[in-house]
Amino acid sequence: MTTVLGLSSTGRGIVHLGAGGFARSLPWWATALAVDAEPGPWSITAVAHRSRDVVAALRARDWQYDATFLGPGAERTDRVGIVAGGLVTAEDPGAVVAELAAAHTRVVTVTATEAAYVADDALEADVAGREPLTVVGQLVAAAERRLADGAPALSVVSCDNVASGSTVLRRLAVDAAAGRGLDDVAAELDDRWSWPLSVVDRVVPTVTPADQPDVVADAWWRWVLADDFAGPRPRWEHAGVQLVDDAEPWQHAKLLLVNAPHSLLALLGLTRSHQFVSEAMGDSLVRRAVEALLSELVPCVPTAPGLDPDAEAALTVQRFAEQVVRHPLAQVAAEGSTKLPQRLGRTLDHQRSIGGDACWSTLALALWVRAVDRREVADRDADAVRATADRAAADRATAVLGLLGLADGHDDPVRDQLAGWLARLLDQDDAGVHRAVADRLG
Repeated sequence: MTTVLGLSSTGRGIVHLGAGGFARSLPWWATALAVDAEPGPWSITAVAHRSRDVVAALRARDWQYDATFLGPGAERTDRVGIVAGGLVTAEDPGAVVAELAAAHTRVVTVTATEAAYVADDALEADVAGREPLTVVGQLVAAAERRLADGAPALSVVSCDNVASGSTVLRRLAVDAAAGRGLDDVAAELDDRWSWPLSVVDRVVPTVTPADQPDVVADAWWRWVLADDFAGPRPRWEHAGVQLVDDAEPWQHAKLLLVNAPHSLLALLGLTRSHQFVSEAMGDSLVRRAVEALLSELVPCVPTAPGLDPDAEAALTVQRFAEQVVRHPLAQVAAEGSTKLPQRLGRTLDHQRSIGGDACWSTLALALWVRAVDRREVADRDADAVRATADRAAADRATAVLGLLGLADGHDDPVRDQLAGWLARLLDQDDAGVHRAVADRLG
């Protein structure tokens, strides 16, 4: 008989916004482990944004799914039964708000991708008074109802790969409430609700429609979570989640020492005709470039108890090289206009402040521009990037940094280094790119 994780839950207590593969592989799975170690009312209501496929697949399986974890020489499958039900925002936005506003809901977890963390037309429509379709609009509507009902404050945990995600959601929600003239709700969101910073890390390739609701992921994982909640929470520490006073240094470490080299590996690896992460890391040119970038990034990582930047950098090299899950480089490299500013902004600022060398960070930017020019990666700002293609290298570097929100005036050594790479790489075939990188590595 198969053991099902999470059946020790004593009731619903979590609403999860964004029912994708990452949610199933980490926050839901970890919650199931935590509940089995210390039972409590922590079953999850899964909310999908538009597609009903995942919710329908879960319903057909009595709200259970298999999570398979692949590591070097090891494979493990857990059946997870922590989900109590599901909703689809596009089909019934009112039901989502009602569940968020229910007194039994005490924690909201979010994996809604980077699109949820910007003020856009959809949020404006929510602010104008329609039934909310955005994460921020849903949180504001729930806060309004909970305040009227005297329900306890919620804790909102972002599990997206977004810098200070929970803090960004808080600001957007407070601003949206104020924009509707709901000053008491804005104060409720700002003063009584809690928005713990969360840092999550697990490689989860896209789940194919035929495989839903099951998920395959890397065996290695990490979840660092600030222990700052407005009320009760699952005892996630029993599942191996790292509870800390301040998660921000860990977030910087992940963005710099995992996500940034991931981008360089993918962009350079694609020029070498590689398809997957471990394959690219087995290429000596790619590996040496990744190691060079890590050396550039390690000094930019803030200090924190238990955080060793050099050890983290070495772990990244090992993880990339040993990764069994087939993570497509095209997926890693996509949407650089959203990813790269978060991954490289801190080190670019650091190198400017000390007059240091941003050679490998600017190589990642230049490779991204080249890939966008050649239509080799998907990006929402591709047209804007290609619109700068007729400019001289220095002017184009200024324009690209401005587009990414990474510009810092005209006398900028980062701009000069990016311009140098653009001048050397953009007119070259792949072999020319490899020669340029090899020359710089020495």
